[in-house]
Amino acid sequence: MIFRSTAALGVSERALARIAAVVGADPGPHRDRAVRITETLVDRLFDPVTGTFRPRDVRADRLVPARTVLGLMPLVLPDLSAHHVRAVLAEACSPRFGLAARMDRPLPTHDRTAPDFEPLRYWRGPSWLNTSWILWQGLRTHGRADLAAGLRESMLDLVDAAGCHEYFHPDTGTGLGSPAFSWTAALVLDALAEG
Repeated sequence: MIFRSTAALGVSERALARIAAVVGADPGPHRDRAVRITETLVDRLFDPVTGTFRPRDVRADRLVPARTVLGLMPLVLPDLSAHHVRAVLAEACSPRFGLAARMDRPLPTHDRTAPDFEPLRYWRGPSWLNTSWILWQGLRTHGRADLAAGLRESMLDLVDAAGCHEYFHPDTGTGLGSPAFSWTAALVLDALAEG
């Protein structure tokens, strides 16, 4: 979960900078931390060979080869370079994840072309609205309204067909896990409000 939490931390620092400016505090430290977070994420987790973000095995000090949706989460950072934005978008739009202006299947959590992809195993394939929502925010941040609209529609279609489940089958959209999951409901309300 390092990508999601690190990217969320960077976005949170930017939000704190905006709040600081409103309440008359110094936004500079928050802005500085946000920049350092993005720089560190790029320096430590970007794989220039594959052009993707990956988790780091801190014991072995190497990038983990698995391609997961978490590698797309840095797109939510507004100061991500154009080069890195293009790399994340290429990965997201590849057959591994299938992001498109008109999506035929939900966004999976794991590379759907990988031999260890498992549509029913927690974080090895199922679609989660929270990761889709973060990617949706990143697409909007970087001016990709076409892809953001496709992902939003996919998210809303999942809930319309299956309800506010914890997660969903990445091919069929069948609801999985808890059938009344509050974060799914909250993120759908946000997507509806921002639509």
